[in-house]
Parts: sequence; structure tokens; C-alpha cells
Amino acid sequence: MLKSDAVRRYFILSFLAVAAGAWAQPEHVVLISIDGLAAYQLDDRELVLPNIRKLIETGVWAESSETVYPSVTHPSHTTLVTGVMPRVHGVVGNRVVNRETGERFHFTNKPHTESVRVPTIFDAAKQKGLITAAFYWPENYQDPSIDYNIPEVFDGDTADPKAADPAFLEELRKAGIPIDLFYAWYLDRNRKGAADAILADAAAYVLLRYRPQLLAIHLLVTDEIQHVYGPDHYRSKEAITAADNAVGILMRAVDEAGLADKTTFFIVSDHGFHTVRHEVNLHPLFERNGLADRVRLTRSGWSLYVEAADLTRDEAALERVFEEALSLRGVARILRPQDFHDLGFPRYEEDPHVQGQYAIVGDIDTFPVADAESSSTHRRPRATVYHGHGYLPSHPRMYPAFVASGVGIARGQRVGHVRNLDVAPTIAHLLGLDLPTATGVVMTEILQTSEVEDVATAYLRRIQNQDWEHMAELLDETSVYQDFTMEYFDRDAIDLVGMEAIVDFWRTSWEDSGTSEIRYVVDEKFVAGPAVLYIMSMNVRMSGAYWNVDKPEIQLRGRLITFLRVENAKITHHIDFTDYASAMAQIESQR
Repeated sequence: MLKSDAVRRYFILSFLAVAAGAWAQPEHVVLISIDGLAAYQLDDRELVLPNIRKLIETGVWAESSETVYPSVTHPSHTTLVTGVMPRVHGVVGNRVVNRETGERFHFTNKPHTESVRVPTIFDAAKQKGLITAAFYWPENYQDPSIDYNIPEVFDGDTADPKAADPAFLEELRKAGIPIDLFYAWYLDRNRKGAADAILADAAAYVLLRYRPQLLAIHLLVTDEIQHVYGPDHYRSKEAITAADNAVGILMRAVDEAGLADKTTFFIVSDHGFHTVRHEVNLHPLFERNGLADRVRLTRSGWSLYVEAADLTRDEAALERVFEEALSLRGVARILRPQDFHDLGFPRYEEDPHVQGQYAIVGDIDTFPVADAESSSTHRRPRATVYHGHGYLPSHPRMYPAFVASGVGIARGQRVGHVRNLDVAPTIAHLLGLDLPTATGVVMTEILQTSEVEDVATAYLRRIQNQDWEHMAELLDETSVYQDFTMEYFDRDAIDLVGMEAIVDFWRTSWEDSGTSEIRYVVDEKFVAGPAVLYIMSMNVRMSGAYWNVDKPEIQLRGRLITFLRVENAKITHHIDFTDYASAMAQIESQR
């Protein structure tokens, strides 16, 4: 219990009163998915991407993002708009088979309410009364939360115009948008880029006329061409440039609508791409262990699913197979039920569309197969080369691209590894939407920060790193440090003035207590004018001897409220309110 509760409450309530308006919020978000655009492709400076590179220059570009398992279009796109993994939202593949009923179907052909189990950002936007639009975004068929909708629905292998509202299609025709050519050219590899441009023209029309607060579009030329030619082919590079052209159409529409200073763009993707030229035959392993007629083997990309009719009877034999498989060149991993969960994928008994209790996964260059006609388990060339995706999401070749730019986004920065899981929560945060079912988090690293926040963050980082020299650079002779909660020890509150006194206090405190580490985790942050209020969890490692504990080192966890005031890029006030009572209780428990 902190004794200075009145002071603590004063700061928290003051910040809560002003924090809501302390950061920039867009009025519009344009979410553009470029299917199959890999993170590594944006590193290719020879790619002609004038529009995406303009967004990068004025926004944030991630080194990589992480998709989902399996790394295919529809599970990933559903995660992008829900902020949950496939195990939760229910879209576990593209075309699937229900092993209980035998039904074969594509998830996106089902009405939205049947395919997606949780709310999307479209639902959250509609609940707030916003205007929404989606253009060929997966799993949006008959979605009541989308006002202007061209859903991704298939008639065989091609796009189905009957899935869209006829009145909306007619409106586009009258506006001069040749939307029928989008459908006519959907399977035409030579005109696929033009089809995406027509789709972008349709989205641009809606931006100009209806000004939706949330618009999402799914561009497909990149995926189609890379599947045919591979990611390194010149036709694939042309396809990425064609997608960039569609991005430019939307950027120009936002400018023409006068919304440039009110809009945030997200450029995302669902997966990367890789070429596979080899395979390894695992059928002989099952045959040798008496399992050839007892299990069903179903390959999906790099995963060979193993469905056992009687696990109690066959578990020992399966373990022998798995041990042998892992010894073969080309086999990387066995996925067990808990591994499915760790990947955000349902276990066999949880979902009838999961084709096995286990999966044997090849390495990135090898497909595992079950060829009953061969007795060899040596890695061999495939009869046909495969260009595609579907591998474990943790592999860099599957990392999707990520770019964000516009209102509320940091400018000219490159960040590290992000997650598709976090896109929906971040959009919800920017638009002020409520998406409580999301398990992803707001991507705070991409958000615009003020100089005040940057200085405060650097100051705390230097305390954690014991970087006293550079910490001093952020203080001056009038800086103040106070900690009223020292009263817990029946000592006077700390009240220091000046750079030297403050730095000397921190240095000697760490040295005297044998502190080897302090780590802050920011739970809440409020910014108002020149001040930042942090509510943090802290983890401290220090000498046991200092506290008369018979251990070389003890670890303490506690809560901390820190107030920092910044003027002229210097910390002028640092006030801490520390939960020393909890810390002392932890020390006593270790004596």
C-alpha cells in the first residue's frame, strides 16, 4: 500500500481527463492486402514500387510480419480483420473437407455468419455507425456489417459476380467502372493486373462518393503470377508493380477526396512465397511399422497429416515412425496436439476440418509425401516444381510484408518483426473502435510519438541499462527527482535537485544493493502536453546479501507509477510512486 495515495490519485485522474485527446486519430483507414507479397521482396530495390515506397518514406516499414498456420490466404485474411488465430475464428484453411460429413467447400463461399465465429473490425465499425466497404476481401459473403461489398466468392475456380449486390454493380457500371471486366479477366494471367486495377477503381469510386471510414481491398495478381512462375521470375516482379499501381489508384482517390490528412493506409499481406523442388517419401515408415492400413495420410503443402483410428493401440508405433522420420533429410518437425494449439490451430478433436491428430512437417525446401509405389525414403526431386506458401509462419520465407502510413503513424521509421494478429487491434485503436474479442495487441511501435514520449522512453531505457553517462545528458542542473514512497521505510522522501545528485543517487543505489537488472513493462501510458505518466510493472534482480537473504541474488516484482515532465528535450521532473510494501513482502518470503 502506498502512503502517498492522494498524490497518486491526483496524477492518475488528471491524466485520464486529458489523455483521450493527446494522440492523433485518423477518420479513415484504408486496408490493402497484396496477396503473397513477401517481406523479403520489399528489400529488392530494383522492384518498381513508387507508391508503396512513398508510403514507406512517410510512414513505417516492418522488417517482417508473421502470418498464421497454415500460411494460406483465408485463415490469414480472417486473422487480419479479427485479431485472433484460426483456432478461434474458425477459418482453418481455404478449400477444406469436413471429415465427419464428407462436405467439401471453400470457406469464403459460406455466408459470413457461418464462416467466421468472432467479430471483425467491420462489425466494430458498424456498431459505431461508421461507413464500411470491402472489395474482394475473403469471408465477407452476405456480411451485414459491410455497406459496399464485392465479396470474394468462387464459381468453380473463378470469381462469382452473383455474390455481389446487383444494384451496387449497376451503380459502378453507370459510374464508368468496367466491373464486369474484373470478373471476365479474373483467370486471365495476362490481364490479372488490369483486373486488380479495375477493382481499385471501384474502391476509389466508393472513397470519393461515400467516404467510408473503413475500406479493405484484396489484390490478387501477385499470388496468381507467383504460383505459376515463382517469386523470382520477371513476371512476378511485374505483378508486384501492377499491385503497386492499384495502391496508387487508392492514394490518388484519397487525395482527390480531400482526405489525405485524415487517412491511414495499411499495406499488408497474407504470406510469403517459396519454391519447392524436392520431396521425401514417408509411406515406407508407416508400412514397416504396421500402420499403412491403420492411418490415413493427407498432405497439405509442407504438412503430412496423420489420422489414426485407434491412438491407444497405435501410439507406440506412431512414435517409432516419428523418430525415424526426424532422422530423414527433408523432415523438420512433428506437430503434436499441443503444437497445433501453440500455432493457433485447432486440435483434431476440436474441429472436423483438421485432417489428423499429428502432422509431419518437411523443411522449407521439401514436401513430405506418402507414395505407396516406392520403398525409398531418400529425398528426391519432385516431378513438378511447386511455387507457393503454407509453411510454418515462423520461417522468414513465409513472412508477409507490412507498411503503415498516415495519420497517427510514425514517420520514416523501420521497425522489426510484427504480427498480422495485431493489425485489427491497431486499426480498432486508431479508429476508436471496440474489439474486445481480439487477442492481438496494438502495435505501439508503429504509432506516432511526440518528442516528449521519445525523451521519456530514452530516459527510462538508460536507467534500465545503467547507462549513467547518457542518462545525465537528459538532465540539467534544475532537474528534480522525488520518491515519496520511501516513507514506507520510515525514511524521508527522496527529494533531489540537479543532474549530478540524481545520477549519483541511481548509480550508488544500484551499486550498494547489488542490483544487476531492472526491467520496466509499461502497462498504461498517458501523455498530456509536456508530461508522461507511466503505470508499470517492474522486475528487479539484486543481491540477496543486501537484504539479509541467504541467496546470491533475489528477484522482486512490483508495481510502479512514474511521472516524467519534459521541457526542451530534458527531463525536468521525475516522480516515482513505488509499491515497496509488496517488495518487502517478497523479501520476507525469501528469508
